[in-house]
Formats: sequence, C-alpha cells, structure tokens
Amino acid sequence: GDVSKTTASSMRQISASMQEVGQSVRTVGYTMTAAGVGIGAALGYAVKSSMDWETAFTGVKKTVEGTPEQIQAIADGLRAMSLEIPVAATELARFAEIGGQMGVPRDQILAFTRVIAILGETTNISGEEGAAMLAQFANVAQVPQSQYSNLAASIVSLGNAGSSTEAEILALAQRLAAAGTIAGLSAGGNVEMPLGDSP
Repeated sequence: GDVSKTTASSMRQISASMQEVGQSVRTVGYTMTAAGVGIGAALGYAVKSSMDWETAFTGVKKTVEGTPEQIQAIADGLRAMSLEIPVAATELARFAEIGGQMGVPRDQILAFTRVIAILGETTNISGEEGAAMLAQFANVAQVPQSQYSNLAASIVSLGNAGSSTEAEILALAQRLAAAGTIAGLSAGGNVEMPLGDSP
C-alpha cells in the first residue's frame, strides 16, 4: 500500500514536472516565433527602403552628369541631408533629379536640394512643383550656389511681410526673370528687383 502510494505520488510529480517543461517549451517557441516575425519585418522594411532609394536615385543618375565618384558624392550628401532635415532621402533624390532636369549644375545640386527641402518644410512651396519652379528661376536668373540660401530667405521674408504667399512670390520672380531674359535685360537685375538680398 505505502509503496503504491509513493509510486503514485512520484508519478504525479513527474507528470507535473513534464507539464511545466512542456509549458516552458511552448513559451520559448512563442517568443522565438514573435522574434522571428519582428526580425523578418525589420529586414523586409530595410530591403524595401533600399530598393526605394535605388529607384529614386536612378533618376538623379539620369539627369545629372558626372563621374561615378561625383555621383556617389551626391548620393552620400543626400543621405546625410536626410538625417539633418525631416525629409526622406528618396524625396530629396526626387528634388535633385528635378534640379538636374532643369539644368542646375552638378556642383550646385546638393545646395539646391537643401533649399527646396527647407522651403517645403517652412512655406507653402510644395516639393516637386517648387523644385521645378526654383530650378527654372535659378537657371534663367543664373543664381550662383552661394546665393541659394539668400534666395530662400528673401522669399520667406517677403512672404512674411506681405499678403502674397511664398509660392506666389516665387512664381512672380520666375516670370520677371524669364521676361527680362527675353527682353535682353540683365537677369541679375531682375533677381534683385523682386527679391533683393536677405537681411
């Protein structure tokens, strides 16, 4: 009798222990599955982001001429810029592509892109449309790279001081620069007339 009771008790203890082990194994399995799903999602996002970037930067390669090293410098600059300004690198690449299409010189592409990104974040000048307008204006008016920041500051200043929006001011400046060029006037003079130097 006592032996049977002891044996039965031992069997119950063994069974309970096996159940605990089984529960632990299931818990570990669930944890590993969840971790695997998380890692898989992260890897999938990283792969998609990389593909999106390659697609976006292909446009820059098509519109901006340069050696592989010069083009890589633009790529590195755009990615670094995306860490400083709250604009995705893929969107910055689109601005750079438009700049290339509109004739912005290679060595001015990064400065141009930065100004467009900042204007897009602080004014009503929308990204791609604003990039095309500013590129056309800068090209016609022959705005040097060193003056891009002053140009943007002047647009913002005039927008704050008057009833016209920044987009309307840029559109007006673009028309004045184009009209001056057609008339054979100095584009530089037209730049100063609507915009002036930033304070």
